Amino acid sequence: LFVDSVYEYDPAKATWTARAPMTTQRGGGAAAVVDGKIYVAGGRPPHGHEFAVYDPRTNTWKRLPDLPTQRNHLMAAALDGKIYVIGGRFEGGFQAEKSDAVEVFDPKTDTWSSRARMLRPRGGLNGIEALGCIHVWGGEGNKEHPKGVYPDHDAYNPRTDTWTRL
Repeated sequence: LFVDSVYEYDPAKATWTARAPMTTQRGGGAAAVVDGKIYVAGGRPPHGHEFAVYDPRTNTWKRLPDLPTQRNHLMAAALDGKIYVIGGRFEGGFQAEKSDAVEVFDPKTDTWSSRARMLRPRGGLNGIEALGCIHVWGGEGNKEHPKGVYPDHDAYNPRTDTWTRL
């Protein structure tokens, strides 16, 4: 299912308000916030290369340079003013080929760069920035597990451009 809907939730009023729709309809993307703006990367084909930013103050979207490696069910995190886009699937579906790509967008220069790849390709993973590192865990693609998922917890250190299995 692809949608371009955007809603804002007000917890004080327990209400949802429709906001400007995304630049394209998509599903399976990832988002990260830098300087109050929401960056949305990837999505299921044919929108897996798309990258856009939403400014809640002006309620506007802007297309940005495409994600170098198109993918969906990926993970995104903000660290030191940059957006890290990690892993994901190349096609729709649980059995699709997975990616180990780590690509970083710098909003100040509007450019992408590549970093050290994850320790293994995975899609449907989860993650968070904590203590100056990006932690990722879980993910699909484990042919040895009956449900096809990984129990892994890995951390990426941007200062050394290295991954560590935790």
